Amino acid sequence: MLLLLRSGRVRVHEAAHVGPRIRYYGAEAEVSTMLTNGCLIGQSPKTARLFADTDIEATTIARDTFEQLVESSAEFRALLHCSCRQRLADLRQHGSELQLKNYSERRTQTLKNLI
Repeated sequence: MLLLLRSGRVRVHEAAHVGPRIRYYGAEAEVSTMLTNGCLIGQSPKTARLFADTDIEATTIARDTFEQLVESSAEFRALLHCSCRQRLADLRQHGSELQLKNYSERRTQTLKNLI
């Protein structure tokens, strides 16, 4: 089942019955995530628990309905592809920022060691 968050904010955690919960990600209304898209497209179910950070409004779509939309609606496929492209671009930008930060920190540490 696909949960479409229409308003509010949630945290998604691994559905662990014992031990610490592993947080996957936070989600806000009308924002898709790569993990969710990957599970839907790749048909790999992921058991997770949602914890609402705010009041939420959501709609659910059954797996069969999702697959019918993918098969029959070019507009839905375009929306899904656009979402994936945007998330990948965000991930690439985040990776670049981390690399730059790590480089800057290493350079600063090297300069401190030289002094």
